[in-house]
Amino acid sequence: MNIATLLDKRLDINLLREETSRIILHLGHQIYQEIRTACNRSSGTLTTGSTTFNYGNYNFYIIIGQPTSSSARVSLVVPKSQLTTTATTYQLADETNYYTFNLYYSGSTVTLAYKGRSSSGQILRVFGVN
Repeated sequence: MNIATLLDKRLDINLLREETSRIILHLGHQIYQEIRTACNRSSGTLTTGSTTFNYGNYNFYIIIGQPTSSSARVSLVVPKSQLTTTATTYQLADETNYYTFNLYYSGSTVTLAYKGRSSSGQILRVFGVN
């Protein structure tokens, strides 16, 4: 191979890398927008009490919380098929602290209800994903 051919191939590889990066960025943004559109987000924090969200439109739920307000965030994915009409206890925990809550549904509503915590734990967000 001569130098011109090598330079052409190198240029082609660089163009391919740039195009691949552009496509990945575009797809990443598109996926983000689709997830954002598909998600129902309950915002605010839940320390005690309860919150409700839609049961019928989502295939699974992502629950993000902290065992204490200074702990790292913990996420929990609950498939819709795991929800029942009877309260089921779930827990977010680290090495020393915990936050427990019940999940159940009735009709078209899911209820997430505080059950107990060792300190200042909280639920930060709930996402429902199609």
